[in-house]
Amino acid sequence: MQGQEALKEARTSAGAHDKYEEVIACLKKMYDQPKVVYKHHVKKLCEQKTVSDSRTSLKDTLSSFRVHRNGLERHKGMTLEQYLTAQVELKMTDDLRREWKLFSSTVDIPT
Repeated sequence: MQGQEALKEARTSAGAHDKYEEVIACLKKMYDQPKVVYKHHVKKLCEQKTVSDSRTSLKDTLSSFRVHRNGLERHKGMTLEQYLTAQVELKMTDDLRREWKLFSSTVDIPT
């Protein structure tokens, strides 16, 4: 069962009741990955659109910023160095990212 399937099962009471343990395991696998979740929030912050003159645009941007800032704050153990490393990784090509992962596994780099 994949993440989206687990969410769908969890939403239907009969399906969730019959497969409760499987749904919980799948959701845990999907969301219990601090580095992945952290990088997602960093990516979303970096992808923020430029604010236009419209009040709605500013309001939407601030709302999105707060959501992702709060997501980052939940990871109390994360440091500024880890944030910057995640930002740099977002700018890498897939090939370079693979090389980076090999390199960073041999030296002490905050990830």
